[in-house]
Amino acid sequence: MTALAQPESRRDWLALACWPLAAMLLLAFVNAFPAWQALSVQLGGEARWLPLLALTAVLLPLALMSWRRRPWDWRLLLAAVICAALGLLATDPAFPAKRIHVAEYAVLALVLRRALCPWFAGWPLTLIAALLGLFAGMHDEMLQGLLPSRSYGLRDIGVDGLGALAGTLLGHGLGLATGMGAAQFSLRQASLPALPLGVGLVLLLVPLERLAGYPIPPWTVAPLLAGAAVLSLLPDASVAARRLHLLILLFTAPLALYPLLSHVPPLVFR
Repeated sequence: MTALAQPESRRDWLALACWPLAAMLLLAFVNAFPAWQALSVQLGGEARWLPLLALTAVLLPLALMSWRRRPWDWRLLLAAVICAALGLLATDPAFPAKRIHVAEYAVLALVLRRALCPWFAGWPLTLIAALLGLFAGMHDEMLQGLLPSRSYGLRDIGVDGLGALAGTLLGHGLGLATGMGAAQFSLRQASLPALPLGVGLVLLLVPLERLAGYPIPPWTVAPLLAGAAVLSLLPDASVAARRLHLLILLFTAPLALYPLLSHVPPLVFR
């Protein structure tokens, strides 16, 4: 049985379906910006309400569905609102259409949260869903860096991460997708082996804005790949830790491909 194998005899088909749905959402987000920008130009100042309206259209039905699960955790709901507000405020004011990223990644985090339900529960479920949403935002920005009409931005990764955290906190506060897996395992202890990979991510992502317009040096992926190797070789203390490490590897190791793609004509990293 692999680390991501379903322990129960009955598979959670909805959770399985959420993985391809998350991938399709990410691809849609990468390509949706021109449409949001055109809509923002047409609406003018009223466009500032688009992210709120988009998020409300998705989350209001979810709140109604969870009405019977009350009492809701209002502290977590307030934390979700604060994270969403910080994401909106942190968006580059030169591109107001990018505020839609907060709504998009809140929805993506809710989908990821549902996908993770068979394996995690409680706070591990909430934080891991937010982390995977942040990783998805990294892929989003790296893909945009290779598109002629888009560009890479560290600020946008932070906005995506805040949107993802807002979404999964909202799910936790409303009691949505509470999880059936290992709630009680040391998330901090399981995360320690991933620290070298985290350092590799920082060393890869932070300098990229200064490399805009040039092929990314292949050696920049070395720390990331070294961290991935460390994480894959270290023994895991539990099944839950193995699942977490495999998910981290699946989401982060492919980031090493983007610098290599920047050397393939006519692609230019922007």
